[in-house]
Amino acid sequence: FDNLIHHIHKNWKTFENRDYRAYDDSYKDFDLSLIEDNDIVIFDSREGLQQLAIPISKLKKNTKMLWHMQSEESLLRKNPIITIKDYKSLQKISRIIAVSNYVKKRFENDIVYKIFSKKIPIDIVYNGIDSKFSRIFSENEFVLFFGRYESYKNPLFLEKLDAKVRYIGSKAGCTKPVNIPKEKDLGWMEPEEAAKYGDIFVFPSIGGEGLSLAIIEMMSYGKVVIAFDSASFSEIIENEKDGFLIKTFDYKKANKIIKLMKSDFELKSKISQNAIEKAKKFSVEVFREKFYEKIMQML
Repeated sequence: FDNLIHHIHKNWKTFENRDYRAYDDSYKDFDLSLIEDNDIVIFDSREGLQQLAIPISKLKKNTKMLWHMQSEESLLRKNPIITIKDYKSLQKISRIIAVSNYVKKRFENDIVYKIFSKKIPIDIVYNGIDSKFSRIFSENEFVLFFGRYESYKNPLFLEKLDAKVRYIGSKAGCTKPVNIPKEKDLGWMEPEEAAKYGDIFVFPSIGGEGLSLAIIEMMSYGKVVIAFDSASFSEIIENEKDGFLIKTFDYKKANKIIKLMKSDFELKSKISQNAIEKAKKFSVEVFREKFYEKIMQML
């Protein structure tokens, strides 16, 4: 946001450079003097909110705080002390921006938030991708999985498919990694490179995906995407128009779609073009414009 004065926590550790630890304690080193009265503070993680919301509210006047909620969240935790800390911190927040309607609804239905917390305005702004938004053709007939080899992402569902399958991804950051057959593992690569290995990508996640950028990235290159109808996937894919949604573990339906895409080239081309047009709605430019609009509403 070029016309706003903004500060970024320089010591903030990404998921990757904190050795994939789930908890980020780098916020404790944040220089609170950078924040002035009447500023807007954006938290991009639960940890930042928990560690800084209360100190900021005590030290600064009229500071407005926003939580950019990236994934499924719940105030109710196994550890009651953490539940109380999160609850108290949340009361200092002025607004929440969720990355999907799925994330919004899940949080609104959290028992602690629903019964005890003040009600906070929650908007939806879909995260954006940086893509060329043009079709990449592949000479391979591989049906592919693209993403982390995490158990809830369920990559080995592809082993049930009547197709030559390959996997593009990594175990890095996985809490419950899945062992991929070595002869089928292509390793990690960037989305544009991954798109060259096939025209059909399957996303069989059974977990609560806040918003799958991997799906959008493949759609932006005109790939046919088949995904389980779970979490936020239906917010991205319009079934049989720009991709396909199937019931969880319905490998028979997935096989039918794969067979159809390999025989009906006109339909495949139509799905591909529609996928690109849909992905454009999730561009970085669209994200920035909408996110900026929500920030300006807080001024």
